[in-house]
Amino acid sequence: MEAGEKGGDFSIAVNSLQDEDFDGQQLPLREYGRTTKVGLIQRWTPTALLLSYFVFSIAFYTVLSHHSRKVFWFLYLVIATIVAGTTCLETYDGLTPLKEARKAVAKADDDGWKFKTSDEALPTLNLIFDFGDEDVPADLHDITTHLPDDLPYPSNKVVVNVLRTDNTGSAAVDYVGIDRPSSARIITVPAHAAASIPSRIAYCLALDAPNAASSITAIFSGNERPHPHAVRRAVERLVQDKKVDIVQGRTILVPEKGFFSLLASLEYDMFSALLKPGSSVTWGLSYPNDTNAYWRTDALHAAATASATVINSGNDLGFMALGRKARTAHDLKVVSYLPGPTGISSFWTSQVCMARELAVATARYTTLAFKGVLKRHKGEKSDAGSKWTFKTRFAILWKLPVMRLVSHAIVQYFCMAWAILFTNAPSSTADFARTIYFPYPISEWLIIIG
Repeated sequence: MEAGEKGGDFSIAVNSLQDEDFDGQQLPLREYGRTTKVGLIQRWTPTALLLSYFVFSIAFYTVLSHHSRKVFWFLYLVIATIVAGTTCLETYDGLTPLKEARKAVAKADDDGWKFKTSDEALPTLNLIFDFGDEDVPADLHDITTHLPDDLPYPSNKVVVNVLRTDNTGSAAVDYVGIDRPSSARIITVPAHAAASIPSRIAYCLALDAPNAASSITAIFSGNERPHPHAVRRAVERLVQDKKVDIVQGRTILVPEKGFFSLLASLEYDMFSALLKPGSSVTWGLSYPNDTNAYWRTDALHAAATASATVINSGNDLGFMALGRKARTAHDLKVVSYLPGPTGISSFWTSQVCMARELAVATARYTTLAFKGVLKRHKGEKSDAGSKWTFKTRFAILWKLPVMRLVSHAIVQYFCMAWAILFTNAPSSTADFARTIYFPYPISEWLIIIG
């Protein structure tokens, strides 16, 4: 590590994570969102493929015979009925932790936000804000200065890390506000370590590897901000409950003006506040997201290092933690805020990004359902508690490959409805409703059962 002083600010070139730490693999720097030919291809390829998918599917159902279309209609409606029933069950189970979180927040507010753990017993807290290949704003006072001051947490135990990517391949750490009790630094990640979230996290944690066992690390995206009280609550949960390795919070998209921003906020809150906690109750399957997750640093370091060589993100930290039997607890009192999409273009981009990450995760981690839990340490013997139940293994299959196929079935049903409209155009509103929903008796029976 080479250090130099310039005008009172320290600039440190970091060489603690070498190429061999990534198995000698030089990973390319992503160019998403940039005005290059590669960026344009990556941006518009999903749209072109989806349009082609719609055109082909509608044309396919248009030329099908009436009896062949009946078979597909029955298949898609059965799938939709099963998925609707399962989603309702997960949502119902998710209402309980949501109600408990609201009661706990109201009680804490009445008590004046008194915390059980003393300041002296709190561990060091690392806050990581990952900007990836996005531009870091010129004014970082909100993250490096104001945020530590607003936290009900000892300032001398808070370390703020801002991760950015450097195109030239160089690495550096710039310390901000070195005279303050809290420590803040901007870490420039070199290209070979910046291809994915796990690789950037692994690079950051390698700088503080000796202190990993006694600290807690929280991960946020660059424009995400945690609620001050949520930070202290998550840390206290980890301090008091030794059986929990990760506390996953609830992320709220703050809607901007416009219908699509509001739609994205509602959809995101449905997953973050209902379906994921409900799925944990229903199936006994809990794993963290890439952001607003509070980890025991040694568990995060192990998961990030194990998945550091991946290029495209596929919720690798969460599923790698699941495979290593890291225990995750969903705590809806741990809230963070994220700006919602500002228009249809950003809404579409976020949906494509989510679909791509789930598809990548399906390809990488479906095999977890057929394997045993990965050993945490070399030579460790698996015990009875490390074995997954059949319900948990089925939940992995349900969440990854099955739900990906189900999403295609729903889109195919939509395409079939369009094909029916083309081949049998309705003459009135009632005729239109019947054409879309009730052309076959099986529709009425499935709706009654559902």
